Amino acid sequence: MAPGVAAELVNRTRVFCAACRASHDAAIERLGNRIVGRVYCPAGERTVPLSSDAALFLKFRRRGRRPPLSAFPRSDGILISLLDVTNGCNFRCPICYADAAPADGARFLPVEEAVARARAARRKGIWEVSLIGGEPTVHPELPAMIRGIRALGLRVTVSSNGYLFGRDPGLAARLKAAGLAKVNVQFDTFDRETHRRLRGNDAVGEKIAACDNLLRAGVTVGTITTVTTLNLKELKRIVEFGLARAPRLSTITFDAATPEGRYELPADTIVDRESIIRELVASEAVSGLTEDHFWPTPHFPPWRMAVHPDCGAACFLRAEAGRTELVDGFVNLAALFDRMARAPAISSRVLRTLALIWLIVGATRRGRRRDVFRAVAGTARGDARCGLVAVYAGSFVGGRFWDEERIAGCPASYLEADGFVPPCLRYLPARDAVMAEAENTTRRRQS
Repeated sequence: MAPGVAAELVNRTRVFCAACRASHDAAIERLGNRIVGRVYCPAGERTVPLSSDAALFLKFRRRGRRPPLSAFPRSDGILISLLDVTNGCNFRCPICYADAAPADGARFLPVEEAVARARAARRKGIWEVSLIGGEPTVHPELPAMIRGIRALGLRVTVSSNGYLFGRDPGLAARLKAAGLAKVNVQFDTFDRETHRRLRGNDAVGEKIAACDNLLRAGVTVGTITTVTTLNLKELKRIVEFGLARAPRLSTITFDAATPEGRYELPADTIVDRESIIRELVASEAVSGLTEDHFWPTPHFPPWRMAVHPDCGAACFLRAEAGRTELVDGFVNLAALFDRMARAPAISSRVLRTLALIWLIVGATRRGRRRDVFRAVAGTARGDARCGLVAVYAGSFVGGRFWDEERIAGCPASYLEADGFVPPCLRYLPARDAVMAEAENTTRRRQS
């Protein structure tokens, strides 16, 4: 603790301790303008930096509208399943959360097993399966896998480094024909030297070509940027790249790098969510953008969703005819998210969707309701003319502070043969113990 700075308790939680392989009591505290996590480990109390901007961090907590811990059992709040189809990759990134192996000699998930796992997800009410790796496009049977999962009525997306989509213009069309809905392209920088330091090669041109090839094939695109100090100043250009292709490029995601898996950069290259948002605002990446335009994922009982506000925050834009405007200008997001948090549970998927549209339209200024309805409908259809765009800044639960409150509310999960595993625990050796402890904690709080 810095001399003369008193710690102010934000909340108490529990974390898994990598050193002891057990869960301990912990606290999140404010120290001046910083937020830290304090772990009460029997081997020695320690603190972990969580945020460089306490005021902004706490603002998102106040806006979170989330009940204590999770309002739902862990297995009920999953909306998207991540299916790891290979550990192989055609890149060797110095920052690889998955610590992927070379494509030669890689393991490939059989199509039959992928479809069986997707069927289990469908039975739980999950509506989207995202194929990841490694690099999914090196899987020799990817079209058949997409076709089989899509036949179950699930939306299929892919997370990719984009290299093969950029090199082979026909790949996007072939996967679109198989049922692919969206590709999230890893897009970190326009600078070749920065790309070498982050991804081990200079394939910037292939990334740009990938996005354009996918869009021409009718596939919706998102960009995902892993942010470090090396590319922090490029966020404006990445946003401008995305908005020039909106609304078919519908999500622009900035994730703070996490020193997990393979992370070969110096420790001082790490940034946090609040640093990302401050840079987006300062750079004027979006005209009129302020910190107040960012909101954590809202709590929404009809979708059994109670995402922790520490995970991320997004601003929303409406895009049409080459123009974008902040949604906050004509939608009262504070009122909308408040009403979403108070919505009752609904079992029907159709009625859940209609309820959300009704709430959005009800929070919209009268003269703009038609515009908002067109944008929502266009987003659902993947319309190239009108739709919504989200600019998201987030961070994973790091290995030094596995906060069980955050893990309990995660809406995504790896779809494995023996069940569902939260992404932040995917590569943790003792993940089963953490999940069991998190579920026990949730039950104790709810009883």
